[in-house]
Amino acid sequence: MSSVKPPKRRRARLDRAAIVEAADGIIARAGPDALSLRTVAKELGATPMALYRHVPDKDALLVLVLNALYERLPRPRLPRDPRGRLIALWIHLHAGLARYPWVVDALLNSDTIAPAVLPDIEAILEASLAAGLTLEQAARLYRMVWQHTVGELAVQSATAARTTPQKSAVLRTMKSAPPQRFPLLAKAAPHWAAVRAKSLYRDGLVALIDAALTTRTCGRQHPRP
Repeated sequence: MSSVKPPKRRRARLDRAAIVEAADGIIARAGPDALSLRTVAKELGATPMALYRHVPDKDALLVLVLNALYERLPRPRLPRDPRGRLIALWIHLHAGLARYPWVVDALLNSDTIAPAVLPDIEAILEASLAAGLTLEQAARLYRMVWQHTVGELAVQSATAARTTPQKSAVLRTMKSAPPQRFPLLAKAAPHWAAVRAKSLYRDGLVALIDAALTTRTCGRQHPRP
């Protein structure tokens, strides 16, 4: 019998790039809830303490992953007119979040932001100012569109995971409502499945941007809440 011992498995190189790659793989296989310094350390054949030299906590690890994902996105061509730039930048952000649906929940459940997105936020504010908004109005518009973006993605993700338009109990209930009591619901019945099956993100985005620019043009301020 040979006394030669099998070679020890070589540990993966431990640096930020390797940590991000391992974290990305864990999320792809098991979802974001499985991500922790301990699971990444196990993936790399290291100890959690070894990771602390590179990443102080889970939020910092999440930021590294978000940064890497955002930097992979193809850059959009931006129109010269400010309104067009606003629309293109937001569609770019929306597409990135739609590509990695788990990111929406991660952002909502942690106080984190990827530094890689900051240039695009700056560009959105610049385009808003170029369109004639004040910085306060630009910030308000950014917040409204962000809420629209996150809300639309959350609804689409939850709906797709739960049911289809053909099997939706909500749609069946609305379609079967007594027309004598709910005449508008009855008339709208043919449209429910169609509007539910497709994303209306761009329609809402354009409506919000145009409303903000029209208000600016007419010289009126949005009422404060």
